[in-house]
Amino acid sequence: MKKSIIILLFFCFSFLSSAQIYTEIYIREASNIAQIWLDDLNNKQYNKCWELHSNDAKLANGSIEIWQAFIEDVMGEFGELKSRNVIDQYFLSSIEGREDGFYVFVEYECSYTLTKDHKELVILKQNDKAKWEIDSWEYQFISIEE
Repeated sequence: MKKSIIILLFFCFSFLSSAQIYTEIYIREASNIAQIWLDDLNNKQYNKCWELHSNDAKLANGSIEIWQAFIEDVMGEFGELKSRNVIDQYFLSSIEGREDGFYVFVEYECSYTLTKDHKELVILKQNDKAKWEIDSWEYQFISIEE
């Protein structure tokens, strides 16, 4: 009996450890995609950014032309990027109001020439082919008065 309990506990801990390893891998892979997307965004490579959007994000934004016009306006408000640092990243398998799946959140603290207290959040979702896509990009900042 004692042996059975020890074996059962071993398998439970092995499963939990394995799940943690996969979560860390998901976060690392998704964070790399987020960084590529943000680099393309800051370098005005909007077609590349659009290709990394999830289908839901593309539908929500209407078309690349509409999204690009919006992004050009927003990026004009930000000014030039001075720095961007990851402040948090985490994995969730469900988000209220969205279908269940694998989601990674990557939060950044940013410094742009025309903003202060600037934060960005990239939410990535794994598609049915196990590829990470940009599901949304959110930001908050205070404009610097000129």
